[in-house]
Amino acid sequence: NEDKRIVHRRALMTLLIDKIEREYTARITLSDLAEIAGINEKYLCRFFKSFTGQTPIDYINRLRIDRACFEMTVNKMTVTDAAYECGFNELSYFSKIFKKYKGISPGQYRQRFALQ
Repeated sequence: NEDKRIVHRRALMTLLIDKIEREYTARITLSDLAEIAGINEKYLCRFFKSFTGQTPIDYINRLRIDRACFEMTVNKMTVTDAAYECGFNELSYFSKIFKKYKGISPGQYRQRFALQ
């Protein structure tokens, strides 16, 4: 039944998003998410992208970057502390991903938008 399939797909997506939202600071792999969903990694990526327009990894990175922005601007964390606090293990990777999504370096972002 088509309705049951739609409900199942939405429930599965909710499960995946909940896991990511709860554990974004920890290491989350495609394999972890695929296991939760009971599907293979390749299908997981297609399935996830059909709902969000992004791959699971892009979704996780974007969430981490958004949270890091909050930490740097509202909580006045340093770039390094915000990166580690939000689940990045390497500062260089954080900087690369940050610039990809925000168009400027984390340091420039922090200087420009930190609350006084």
